[in-house]
Amino acid sequence: MNPDFDFHSQPPSGPAYRANYNFARPARKTPVWVWLSIIAGGTLFAVVVLGLVSLFAWGVARGVQREREQQQAEDCNERGNRYADQGKHDKAIAEYGEAIRLNPNMAVAFYNRGSSYLKIKEYDKALADLNKSIQLDPSDPDAYDLRGTIFDWKNDWTAAVADYDRAIQRRPAQARYYANRASAYVGLKDFAKAGRDCSKALQLDPKYADAHNVQGHIASWQDDWAGAARNYGRAIELAPKRATFYANRADAYVFLQQYEDAERDLEQAFKIDPQCASAFNSRGNLLDAEGDFDAAIKDYNRAIELESSRAVYRVNRADTYCKLKDYAKAREDCDAAAKLDPNNAEIYNIRGNIAYDLNNWAAAVGHYSRAFELAPRRAVYVNNRGNAHRAARNFPAAVEDYSQAIRLQPANASYYQNRGHAHVDAKDYGKALKDYQERLRLEPESVSGLTDVAWLLATCPKADVRDGKQAVTLARKACELDEEDDPGVIEVLAAALAEIGDFAEAVKMQKKAVAMPDGYNSEDGLKKAKERLCDYEQKKPTRSE
Repeated sequence: MNPDFDFHSQPPSGPAYRANYNFARPARKTPVWVWLSIIAGGTLFAVVVLGLVSLFAWGVARGVQREREQQQAEDCNERGNRYADQGKHDKAIAEYGEAIRLNPNMAVAFYNRGSSYLKIKEYDKALADLNKSIQLDPSDPDAYDLRGTIFDWKNDWTAAVADYDRAIQRRPAQARYYANRASAYVGLKDFAKAGRDCSKALQLDPKYADAHNVQGHIASWQDDWAGAARNYGRAIELAPKRATFYANRADAYVFLQQYEDAERDLEQAFKIDPQCASAFNSRGNLLDAEGDFDAAIKDYNRAIELESSRAVYRVNRADTYCKLKDYAKAREDCDAAAKLDPNNAEIYNIRGNIAYDLNNWAAAVGHYSRAFELAPRRAVYVNNRGNAHRAARNFPAAVEDYSQAIRLQPANASYYQNRGHAHVDAKDYGKALKDYQERLRLEPESVSGLTDVAWLLATCPKADVRDGKQAVTLARKACELDEEDDPGVIEVLAAALAEIGDFAEAVKMQKKAVAMPDGYNSEDGLKKAKERLCDYEQKKPTRSE
C-alpha cells in the first residue's frame, strides 16, 4: 500500500473503479406539475415575504403617525386650556374636540371639554363628556368631583352626593370634595351632614373659602341671617374676587334689613362680574324688599336668562308676582321651578301665599304643611300655616303653629306678636299680653310692638289686664318714633288717654287721626275711627271686641 495515498479521503480514479463501483441510475424527465409547484411556491413565498415587509413598514409608519397624532392631541389640549383660562370657552371646546378626534381615548380632553361646557351652562353636553372621561379613566377623582358639580347644577343632589363620595374614596384628603358634597347636602336639606362636611373641609384647609360660603348657605336656610353674613364675609376675606360671595352676603343683608350694606356688596359683585346671575337675583331681592316690584322682576328676568336651571330665581320672581297680585304668572313660575327642583320647599310656601291671598285657607294650610315637611327647620313655614289657621278661626291650631315657630326661632319677635294676636282672638288676654311684652323686649323700638301692648292695656275687656298709665307712656313713645305719621298709631294714644279719663286730649288726638283718611286701609276702618271719636266726645273709653 502506498503510504502516500489515502483512498478514504478521495475516490480512486481509472477504468477499474468505474467498472467495479458504478452506482449511476438512468436519467428520468421531471413532470410539468412539479415545475409549476416550484414556481407557485416561490411566488407565494415572495408574496408572503413582501407582505411581511410591507406590514412591518406600515406598522412603523403607523406608530410614527400615532405618536405624532398623540403629540398633536396634547398640543390641542394645551391650547384649549389656555383658551379656557382666558374665558374663551367656545375656542377651548373646539381645541378639545380636535384633541379627541386625534386621540379618542384621551380622558383628560373629555374632562376639559366637559369643564368648558359646564362654564357655558351646557349641562347635558358636559355630563356626556364627563361620563366618557370616567369610562376611559375610572380612577380619576377629579372627574367624579366635576360630574358631581354638573349634577349639582342640574339640581340632582342625590347623584351629586354619590359622585362626591366616589371622589372622596379615591382622594380623601381633598378639601374641595367635602365642600362640594356639603353644598349638595344643603340642596337635600340635610344640614347636619352639610355642616360636618364643611368642618372636614376646613380641617383639611382652614383657608378654603368655598367651605365658609356653604356654611353661609346652611345658616341662611335656618334663618340665621347674621350667621350667614358672617360666613359669607369670611369667604370674601379669603377669596375677594368671587362675585357670588358678595351676592350671597347681600342676600343676608337684605333679610337683616341692612339695605345699604346690601347695595355695597352688590356694587362690588357687579364690578367683578357684570354678568353674575346670583347678583341680579340678590338685587331683585333687595328691590322687592324696598317695594320696587317692577324693577325686581326685571332683575329676576336677567338672572333667569343667565342661569335658566336655577329654580330659586323663578321662585323669587313668583313671590314678587304674588305681591303684585299677578297670581297667574306666580303659578307659572312655581310650576316651572317645580320641574327643575320638585323638592324646593319655597315653591309650596308661595303656593300657600297665593291660596291665602285668595282666602282659600284649607289649600293654604296644605301647601304650608308640605313646605314645612320639606324644610322642617324653616320656622317661617309653620308660622305661615299658623296665619292660615288663624284666618280660618282655628285659634288652637294657630297658637300651636306659632309656638312651634318660636321653638325653632326663639329670637324672632314677629312670632310672639302673631301668637299674641291668636290669643286675643281666643280672648285669652293674659297670654296675649305676655307675648306682646316679649315681642317688645326683643324689639324695644318697634312702633307696632309698642302699639300692640298699649292698645291691649288701654282697651282690653278685662279690667285686670288694663293699665291706662302704662298704655299712655308706650303710645306716646310710639308716636314719637312714628313722628305721628300713621293715624293708627295716633288712635292708640287717643284710646290710652280715654282710658285714664283725659277725654279732651283723646278727642283732640282722635280728630287728628280721622283727618288723615288716606292712612286707613279701608272705608270700614275710617268708619270705626269716627265711631270711636263719638265715644270719646261722650266720655266713653273704647273696648276691644
